[in-house]
Amino acid sequence: MEKGAFIRFFFLAAGVFLLGACAKVMPLSGGDQDSEPPQYRSSKPDTFATGFAGNTISIRFSEYITLKDPTREIFISPPPASEPEYVLSGQGVKIKFKDSLRKDFTYIINFGKALADITEGNVNTGYRFVFSTGNAIDSGSVTGFVSDAFSSKPAEGFKVMLYEASVTDSFPYKEKPLYLTYTGADGLFRFENLRKGSYRLFALKEENNTFTYDRPGEEISFKSDRINTEDSTMHNLVSFTESSGLFSVQKAKAVSPIKIEVLFSGKAEKIEASPLFGFEENTFFASELNLSGDSLIIWHNPVKSDSLGIILQGLNQSDTLVIKTVKTEPATKPGIGRKGGGPTAAVPFVRFSAAGNEKADRFSIPHFLFNEPPLQIDTSKILLLADSVPFPYTWEYNSQTFPRKINLIFTNPVKTKKWILICDSTAFTGISGKISEKQVFSFAFRPESEYADIKVTLEDSLTQMPRIWQLLKQETVIRELFTSPEKRSVTFEKMEPGSYRLRMIEDVNENKKWDTGSYPEKRQPEKVFYLIQPLELKPGWDSEVVWKMNAGRKLKK
Repeated sequence: MEKGAFIRFFFLAAGVFLLGACAKVMPLSGGDQDSEPPQYRSSKPDTFATGFAGNTISIRFSEYITLKDPTREIFISPPPASEPEYVLSGQGVKIKFKDSLRKDFTYIINFGKALADITEGNVNTGYRFVFSTGNAIDSGSVTGFVSDAFSSKPAEGFKVMLYEASVTDSFPYKEKPLYLTYTGADGLFRFENLRKGSYRLFALKEENNTFTYDRPGEEISFKSDRINTEDSTMHNLVSFTESSGLFSVQKAKAVSPIKIEVLFSGKAEKIEASPLFGFEENTFFASELNLSGDSLIIWHNPVKSDSLGIILQGLNQSDTLVIKTVKTEPATKPGIGRKGGGPTAAVPFVRFSAAGNEKADRFSIPHFLFNEPPLQIDTSKILLLADSVPFPYTWEYNSQTFPRKINLIFTNPVKTKKWILICDSTAFTGISGKISEKQVFSFAFRPESEYADIKVTLEDSLTQMPRIWQLLKQETVIRELFTSPEKRSVTFEKMEPGSYRLRMIEDVNENKKWDTGSYPEKRQPEKVFYLIQPLELKPGWDSEVVWKMNAGRKLKK
């Protein structure tokens, strides 16, 4: 090789080597993640086709698909006598009907949440395929809105169902609907392509996907009168859970040597628990039913027996429980509730709470709250001081209503600024034998002059109705007042400064509580109204609200 050719070859080879050394090996990219659900591309017959006389519908989508639980998610209106067969093939699905379809009917195949792509699982929620066995597509429609009867919030995820007007009143329990749609996040629903005529309207929120009202505790909503597709009315429905006062025990177990937990399906408005066997003589026995009526705590002294018998009695029903006892407290889990991974900090056996003004009649009467019911109280070891001077007091305790709470009752004829409550050790003994440690609680009440009064007057409501008035903070009822049918106004006196919401309930049966509806009785829930804007109360500032129903508020200084 000539010298010049060799030099050219050398530099060419070096360049190739350097290029190879600088190259960076990168993995192949799959592109952006697919976030789009499968879209309709074609079908046989065409969507909105008329005169369909076959038994198979073929639909092709934009990507490979899967159907998630099609027999539960897909609903066909009107429903065929037998469930059709769903056959997947790549980007398509075939729906094979086993029965003859109704003549001169528009069919709607609502896919619910069944249709998804096979790679990322993106769901085409609410996709529907429409065709007709007649010469035209039905054009009837119904629109509406579902909101929670108590909170007034939009009710999302409800199945809104239409039934033929001729069905009996038992239709929600026994029959699948003729037409189906769903409420969105805004609570709105819309039916399209309906056969014109009258229907029964019922809405249901369920988890078992039977399209029937077949379980206690399911939320429902209904229209008492029949509706018509020719009526352009916006149908406003309110959702609720029926309260029959009946219950069935779902689960019952001892969670400690002194505590039994019982869970119910349904709502127990009132329930009494009584010992049957296994308890010691003159044993402590009390129960607490939670506010929602779906769970009960039973407290008792430690026992020697391996099992306990308990009778539960409610509205026209009773139930007998046999509970296996627990002899030791459950072990605490390390690393929870404390930095550094130590054991969970122990809950104090007794806590004290005081809030309100000098009259001690505000939000909560000063009270002790125990983590187990107290069995003994040694009053000689409890001292209440008003500006360092002993002050008289009394107790208020009901072991059946709330066995873990004791109210401290006293009057305040002197302008006391500082209160001290001293509880020496062993002042309280719990039902398990647990003994309280020494605790000192300091508290003071806000001066009465720093509170505010607020008067609320209904201006344009003509209906005479007993009413429940509630002031709320973060959805908690702070004050509650009741008025007779002829009263148009109410005054909340000596309120803590701050921001509140105002709720008013039409107490139709005058039982001083909100009552849910009943489908068998065709009774809607008692109406609940909220003032649109919050009430801002300032220290020492009394105000008046003129409430024009559904028209906001006006504040007078």
